Amino acid sequence: MSRYLSVRGLRAMALVLAGLLVTEGVRAYVVPNEPLMELASGGSLGLAGSWTAEIPASADRAAAHAVKLTLKRRVKGGEIQHALTLAVSDLRGLSAEQVSGASEVEFRLMRDAGSIHFQGRFQAREGSGQFTFVPSVDYLAFLRPFGHRTVDAEQAYVLAATDVSRAFVLDLFRLGYYRLTLEELQALRLQGADAVFVRAMASLGYAPLSVDQLKAARAHGVSPEFVGELASAGQQGLALNELLSFRIHGVSPAFVREMKAAGYERLTAERLVAMRIHGVTGEFVRELRAVGYRAVAPDDLVRFRIHGVTPEFIRNVNGASPRPVSVDRLLALRLNDGRGSSR
Repeated sequence: MSRYLSVRGLRAMALVLAGLLVTEGVRAYVVPNEPLMELASGGSLGLAGSWTAEIPASADRAAAHAVKLTLKRRVKGGEIQHALTLAVSDLRGLSAEQVSGASEVEFRLMRDAGSIHFQGRFQAREGSGQFTFVPSVDYLAFLRPFGHRTVDAEQAYVLAATDVSRAFVLDLFRLGYYRLTLEELQALRLQGADAVFVRAMASLGYAPLSVDQLKAARAHGVSPEFVGELASAGQQGLALNELLSFRIHGVSPAFVREMKAAGYERLTAERLVAMRIHGVTGEFVRELRAVGYRAVAPDDLVRFRIHGVTPEFIRNVNGASPRPVSVDRLLALRLNDGRGSSR
């Protein structure tokens, strides 16, 4: 369901603004008097876990200052894990010299949702140790007007690990995404469905998009760039489900141009997907032309591929006949010979 501006949306905005004052360049938070959170850890403000890290081997000097950090926490029913790629400069108290050498380390990762404190050791560009997480009370107060009145420490930790920042929440709110669940916020952040992406897709006519549509678009690589490339290749005004189908089945702008070059310029999205699934290519079209079939309809090309009507089969059927048999006759013969499978 759309979360864009409506009477319901205006009411939601009023409720949020009643508890949250936002000024240009400055954010002042009105903290309610009620308890800010209920801690799943029984009152302790610290959550513990383990970490490992490695510095990717690369000739790129910039990449040499990146850290692949993995955080693990044991929880009821198993273990949760988060993989982060960060710059060394993002980790307060850690230097490039420390990660490249052999030394005991202590550093912090500061996120809006709280701070993660690390202790351990680096040696030969690999590190490991323990961490503790402390949630930010200000951040928990910030979430309250958005409908999250009882965020526990475990939830706050996941928000920190996935970097669901105040700016991320506010930007989506301003675009009409009201009362997103914590799970939705985390999923959108992980998929990279931020306000920039939402605005870019909206500018191309894809708005409003639901949370599920945003997640699907990002997961399958439907981007403004992909939409633009398809438009340049002649596929314009596609619905989002058609774009998703293109990405899932490999209908690329290059494939669209390939089929145009083969003489198929005005194919529907459905036909392009069917041709791609069943292996109709520009080369297949050229091979058919070489054996006398120059204007095979798109649906018949697909039928040829499904039933195994190959150029070799056609040559065997036609032999030295001056008049090639019809497309329907080829298909009938192929089905009747008991070998009707695609090559």
